[in-house]
Amino acid sequence: MTTSREIQVEAYAGHRGYESPRALYVERRRVEILDIIDRWITEDIDQRDIKRFFTVICEDGFIYKICYDDLRGKWYQLFKERSTA
Repeated sequence: MTTSREIQVEAYAGHRGYESPRALYVERRRVEILDIIDRWITEDIDQRDIKRFFTVICEDGFIYKICYDDLRGKWYQLFKERSTA
């Protein structure tokens, strides 16, 4: 299932100050993130635009690809699929 929508995410900013997701909200229900299986950053220096991407496995049995947009201060769900594990 491919989507691109703003979502609410509980995140932790560690000693470096970078956001790291801990839980997200799916249809107003809190879903804990069990594992971050991938993460990467894209930067557009001219626009001062940094996006932090995460692929996460959640307790609801789905894998989500989510993105934190530093410039806008918002989280987005980009992708969701059933975990095969």
